[in-house]
Amino acid sequence: MARRKVAVFLMQNGAAPDVSDVMTHQHQILRDALRKYLQYARNGNKRHMFNWEASIGTLRDAGGATQSVTYEPFFVPRAAAVRSLDSNIKNRLRQLGVVGEGRVARVIFCNVNPGVGLAFLVATGCVRDYPVELAQFFFKYAVSPEALGHFLGENYSLSQILRLEFLNLLLDHEPSMTLPEVILSTFTRVAVLPAFQALDRIIHALAHVWWRKERMHTAKNREEGSAMDGLTLGALQLTSIDGLCQLLFNCVMLAWAMQRATDSSCSEDDVHVPEVDVNAWMALNAGMDDGDAIPLATQQRLYHDIESIHHRLQTFFGNCQSTLPTSLDNHTQSYIDRCTLHSSTMLAPNNSPLPFMGDSVRSSLQVRMESFGANHTHSDRTRDTDTNERGTALPSSRSSSGRHVSAMTAVGAKPPAGRRVERGKSARGGGGLRELTFTLVQGGLLFMSTCERSVVPDAFVHLPMVEVVDWKESQRLFTLGGRHGANLQIVYLLEDARWQVVEVPRVCLKAQSDWSFNTWMQHLHTVQTND
Repeated sequence: MARRKVAVFLMQNGAAPDVSDVMTHQHQILRDALRKYLQYARNGNKRHMFNWEASIGTLRDAGGATQSVTYEPFFVPRAAAVRSLDSNIKNRLRQLGVVGEGRVARVIFCNVNPGVGLAFLVATGCVRDYPVELAQFFFKYAVSPEALGHFLGENYSLSQILRLEFLNLLLDHEPSMTLPEVILSTFTRVAVLPAFQALDRIIHALAHVWWRKERMHTAKNREEGSAMDGLTLGALQLTSIDGLCQLLFNCVMLAWAMQRATDSSCSEDDVHVPEVDVNAWMALNAGMDDGDAIPLATQQRLYHDIESIHHRLQTFFGNCQSTLPTSLDNHTQSYIDRCTLHSSTMLAPNNSPLPFMGDSVRSSLQVRMESFGANHTHSDRTRDTDTNERGTALPSSRSSSGRHVSAMTAVGAKPPAGRRVERGKSARGGGGLRELTFTLVQGGLLFMSTCERSVVPDAFVHLPMVEVVDWKESQRLFTLGGRHGANLQIVYLLEDARWQVVEVPRVCLKAQSDWSFNTWMQHLHTVQTND
């Protein structure tokens, strides 16, 4: 976090280390940073405007903790991994995967895996890495409620920030909303999923955002003497956010129970949900909000309002409902199937596998990464993972346990954070050929995927920074390396919306046929010539 630089900046701009704002527990980190920097600067005999002894003594005698500790998320925008794309290419990449009839837009990247989709858009510079712009992207494009619910309900650091920002934008449209309106507005955009912990995170964030927005509005109404609707937050007379969380959760569960009771598509194997009448539901609300009961008339009205809107909520529970898609829907998949370039088919510019991307080429190639020293960079925050110390893996789709397995290995590099390397021969040797699906799209991006039918890449390479350093036509082999002898940079996309740049000296690719070899060489030459 560069605490020393922060301290230098503050002190150079006149910040005194002995003001009351840094005496509280909330600012302990800043106080420690100032103290350490004062000691560092004094030992180095550097010129400063402060009295070192007096300042250190003041900081040493700082007061203790207070009870008004608050949590404020800390967000550092990331720089894009690819910075040389022109605006036209960026606009096309923003629409990457938008297909469908009429005006119904589907964002394939974000609908299949929203974390990987966000990582791709930010890494290519299509969307700036700011919470407001990322949340607005979800609004602009029709991201599926299932995918959005899964990602916002995760415990990823970016998920925690985006669910607050997304809900803040969602509730900005109306100055004051009733509780049923808040539930309907939220859970038509975000699906109610069977992961109760994820649902609890979303409801907890919703309660915090709504509570904060309504406090000022309720106070203003009381000053003006305006009448409040019986189901607005102010009229509910809740005394804490925890009470609001409990009430919201009970209302969502009530809507789900009502929907399950009337859903004819549920099979006999689904968990039976008993019908909940108004008396049973009010009994569940007893003791809520530290024992302060909500008026019975308010609860009855709330029950009947939920009853009138429950069929409009996006709920996904049991065998009769959808879950996060691991592949595309039938309409989108059939569109891709018609446009996909296999080993014996060449696409016309208007039939690219990725809509609006112009001329594209897609086929399966065998790949081998040559060994190299532990030259490894990253553009993102990383964490230690339980991986093989010698391998870097391009993961395939999720296994049944939710773990990732390896499909491409580079000897001598650490694997990207969040990816698991297969404990097998390839991870130890790194010299074998593995078959991957490569897609070259307009704009000089080479997508790499472990699944032939997958539209979402596991990694990509920016081809203007790559050159063909060697090829053997008789063996259908060609080798890619970085420009001017530099390492080749592969951008791995992670499910938590992070990415990691891994450098390798060379990547050796083998085509399946002479036609495929000639096609790839022609397209790679075209990309380098046009750069």
